[in-house]
Amino acid sequence: MAYEGRFWIDPENAELRRMTIEVPHLPRESHTCRVETTIDYRRARIGGSDFLLPQLTVLKMWDAEAQRHENRIENSACREFQTESVFRTGLEPSTGESAAPKKPLAIPLGISVKIALHSKIDSETSFAGDAIEGQLVNAIRDRKGTILAPGGALAHGRIVRLEHQQQPSNYFALGLKFHSIEVNGSEIPLTLARAAAQNAVGVILTGMGDDGGRGAAEFIEPLPRVAPTALRLAAG
Repeated sequence: MAYEGRFWIDPENAELRRMTIEVPHLPRESHTCRVETTIDYRRARIGGSDFLLPQLTVLKMWDAEAQRHENRIENSACREFQTESVFRTGLEPSTGESAAPKKPLAIPLGISVKIALHSKIDSETSFAGDAIEGQLVNAIRDRKGTILAPGGALAHGRIVRLEHQQQPSNYFALGLKFHSIEVNGSEIPLTLARAAAQNAVGVILTGMGDDGGRGAAEFIEPLPRVAPTALRLAAG
């Protein structure tokens, strides 16, 4: 399909500020008369550098019944993700024995685990993938009463879901996954599974036994009909 467009350049620094792409003549079978896309560009600070990125993209479509449809995409709060690695050669072989892999903490099936969230979660600054910490409210015991993990032990995890939904109702969806726990100074893999919902705003976690599992919890936060600005959970 043939298209045309225009672009705007900042006279002070010669940087792109806006670009439009128009498709004035579409095939009859598309039932669309015209498509127009407008992209606004702005510099955004990510990490320690500035990048020229799309800030707002507006797609407009006019159908054969003279109705206009509009889709708006706004980019904000961009973040930098990075990692570091070191490659070493010629290292002398270790004389000591290699550390044995840590065995996952096997929690008997059906035992609920309560973890108090210590990390602050804010929908305006938090993202899926962020690390979180919690603390065991009570000790984890096996069927015989033996303590597997003491109360107050530190649990590590990540945010696996953080969404703001407006359809079919207005709510935030938050998913947390705890993957390890500190026991006797060592970080031990934690195997948990989501159990049935206790109430409208959360679920409990139960042990998975020796075959492993996933430590995941999802919380649905109902909101009033008035549009909310953010979801914030303070550290417990």
